[in-house]
Amino acid sequence: MSNSFTDILSKSSDLLLQFDPPSDAWLFLLALPLVGHTNKNKRQDGNFKITFASFTLKNWSFNNNSVKNTFTSFKSQYSMEMVQSLGYVFTDKYMNSSDVQESFKTIERRSTHEFYEFCCLIQTHLKENHCLYFKDLAIMNNGNKNGSISTSIRMTSGDNQLFLIRCAVLTPMRLTFKSLNPEIGNRAVRLRGSDNFIRVYIRDENDEIFDTLDVNIRSRFKSKLFTNGITCMNRVYYCLASSTSQMKDFSYWFIALNDGETTDQVLMQYGDFSGIKNLATYVARTENGYCFTDGCGLISLGLAQEVAEKIGLPVKQPRDIPSVFQIRMAGCKGVLVIDPESRDTDYYIKIRDSMVKFLSNDWTLDICDYSRPVPLALNNQVIRLFSDLGNGFDVFESLHIGFFFLDLCSKENLLRNKIPLPVNEARNLFGVADPTGLLKPGQCFIQYTVISKAKKKTYKVVKGTVLVTKNPCLYPGDIRKLEAVDVLILRHCSRDCIVFPVTGSRPHSDEISGSDLDGDQYWVYWGNDLKINHPIEPLSHSSAEKLTVPNITNEMVIDYYLDMFQSKWYSLIADVHMVLSDKMEQGTQSKECVELATLFYRAIDSPKTGEIINMDKVFRWRDEYCTSYPKFMMKFDRPYYPSTSIPEKLYLNAKSIELGRKENYERYQTTGTHQNRVSTSNMNNVVLEHVQPSSLLQHLL
Repeated sequence: MSNSFTDILSKSSDLLLQFDPPSDAWLFLLALPLVGHTNKNKRQDGNFKITFASFTLKNWSFNNNSVKNTFTSFKSQYSMEMVQSLGYVFTDKYMNSSDVQESFKTIERRSTHEFYEFCCLIQTHLKENHCLYFKDLAIMNNGNKNGSISTSIRMTSGDNQLFLIRCAVLTPMRLTFKSLNPEIGNRAVRLRGSDNFIRVYIRDENDEIFDTLDVNIRSRFKSKLFTNGITCMNRVYYCLASSTSQMKDFSYWFIALNDGETTDQVLMQYGDFSGIKNLATYVARTENGYCFTDGCGLISLGLAQEVAEKIGLPVKQPRDIPSVFQIRMAGCKGVLVIDPESRDTDYYIKIRDSMVKFLSNDWTLDICDYSRPVPLALNNQVIRLFSDLGNGFDVFESLHIGFFFLDLCSKENLLRNKIPLPVNEARNLFGVADPTGLLKPGQCFIQYTVISKAKKKTYKVVKGTVLVTKNPCLYPGDIRKLEAVDVLILRHCSRDCIVFPVTGSRPHSDEISGSDLDGDQYWVYWGNDLKINHPIEPLSHSSAEKLTVPNITNEMVIDYYLDMFQSKWYSLIADVHMVLSDKMEQGTQSKECVELATLFYRAIDSPKTGEIINMDKVFRWRDEYCTSYPKFMMKFDRPYYPSTSIPEKLYLNAKSIELGRKENYERYQTTGTHQNRVSTSNMNNVVLEHVQPSSLLQHLL
């Protein structure tokens, strides 16, 4: 296939198919899944719709850059880059109408921000309907000014470190630019400016993440990532780096280089990586250490207060200061906890060796996150583990129905069994190491913010049994049973976090899915409903041995990024594990499920270790057992079987309740009377996605 034809095809959102004789067109259409025609009793989401329209064939050419250059501001030019990247579906409409071109100029002269919003609107609606008239979009744009739709971002005092970053999606056929995305500032963006960066996502043509790459697709991506880069607004951007979490999402930072500059030279501005000899470690800039304080340092009370105020938090008393900050600084990563021996006049940070990932002279303190009240919810994995550990259906049912009728969760969340837990009985907490050394093995310290309708903020120390795990979790031994105790000195410095002991045969954090304390957050429950009478021993969570490379080059890094597509198997492993745990008599404790859980954690760590996961057994078990799925997994395009599991019962309950709600509502609308209306006088009709976190916590009491 020639490059010119590939370029034309990549810009084409629609293809013209001509049939001879014309009657063959109907044979072709009937072979497709058509909305309202074929497959009537199946899901219609991926079906085709027939749209009738008249059109004229014309031959013409134009220059994208010359069009962009007619707009004056940087933001307006990028707005045009966005819509032009849609291909002919936009340019055909734009270039063939002088009225359309003039309307664009008019909007841009009126307001560059309004013009950007208008282009965002075009990109969204043209992808959905290629036949949409720009006149209709202009009407929609006028509606936006009344506040119906908006892509603008309001910066609050706590968001003053956000930068608007350009985003792009790279597929085998095309490169599409997206709307500006708010990103937390980092030293690279601050040093060189946000205009010099683009966040690039690699996807298939259907916007899905690749399971694997064939030779040709890999070659194209390598060309874009390493050799040729990508062009945006007449500048070429090259792949610079990607964090561990970004690699799991297959997204990468691209940078515009100065004349004669290389990406290696840019990286040297941020630190000295020459001492790293393992490719995965070089890419992730992390290290494995078996220690009880892995990734956890200290910050003085005085400096913690200044940091809190700098990031926009109101500090009226010492207890308003977060106890934990997740940070990046001078080649170090991890968390800082308030030193219990410090005073408000002390200003220092203590870094542990386990936090140092590479050498750097940039001592800017980047705050990634901080401790605060975060509500907790169940999910199918946690429910499966707790049910295998002896918790009956009635326990989950009471939580499920209670929150369903309070309408505190979206329909989608409850159908997926994402059931909120009472906020004063469970939280999502940062894990930290005990700075006092007073906690014994098997103990922990938790002091949480009490959520109530009272205006005064209060805190409570948990005493008694605590169940701790970390999402995702596939093995019953990932849920640890600890004893929460009161340590007086920790009351003054540890709030809304879980403090683990620094003594014992093995860190409790490592027992939980092989995690550490460099920013990991834990699923923590201290209520009375869920119980574990006989805890299971944790897995060993051994990682693959790291290979050393004498001299790591940029091309090796790019190859590593592309190799990671072969290791993106954790979602498949989790699905196979869920089916096997549902079908096996021993559930998650069966030999097969234990092996899958071990493989899953190795797949999760593969961006750090560089291990290529052997999937032979997973594929064999998938082919043998995953010919059908339980309904609660919501794989509607696959055959299903009736499951007797607790997740299945909860899913069917949610479906039944939701259908009852719908029938009541429709009956109320149809009759026009109030007799059949569902009473909500004692309910709080709040949808989870639309509630501010503080008010949501109030409703979860």
